[in-house]
Amino acid sequence: MRVTRRGLLSALGAATAVGSAGCLGGAGREPEGPEGTPADLVCEDEGFRRLEPPFEEDEVSYTTFVGDGEPLFELALDGRTIAYGSTVRVALRNRTDEPRETGPRTAFSLQRATEAGWQDVRGTTDESVDEWLDGERGESGTVHGPGEGFVWDLPLEESGPVDLGETEASPSLSVCPPLGTGPYRFVYWGIPGGAIAADFSVVGPG
Repeated sequence: MRVTRRGLLSALGAATAVGSAGCLGGAGREPEGPEGTPADLVCEDEGFRRLEPPFEEDEVSYTTFVGDGEPLFELALDGRTIAYGSTVRVALRNRTDEPRETGPRTAFSLQRATEAGWQDVRGTTDESVDEWLDGERGESGTVHGPGEGFVWDLPLEESGPVDLGETEASPSLSVCPPLGTGPYRFVYWGIPGGAIAADFSVVGPG
């Protein structure tokens, strides 16, 4: 969802109001995935290729992306502790007084902390995924006016974070292994020359 300045500021205001309390009201079954910080994310499907987004770790900024000495984009969550089965809202906004370009809304990763490093929870058996990733990292594609940006509402369950707004070029993604409790981060890597992230923890249903 792409939103206007008023709608995005409202979303960011909600994020500020909720703060670190998070969305602990989600109901549902217990998460089936590994707990804490696993050594690695292992999928039993031998044909499954984990999504490897096209950014390096040293390109990632947290909360605020700075360019030429000024804040360009801000990323906010509506909580830092989120119950499995609940929905986390993420908002990206242009912090400047002039239009700024990004890639498309789908240029994001939902990653899990492991002993091997941050790994996307999603993957695919679709061989076109590399071509799709290269296209999503394009230097531009969406223009955001001052205060404008994207909002994502991601249900924290296996089918929740895979929606790419299906197009003919989009690969079919799935989550494997199932989501578990522990540290995660959302990364938007559609910013030319970098990426912006915010981290949070997933806990059992409230």
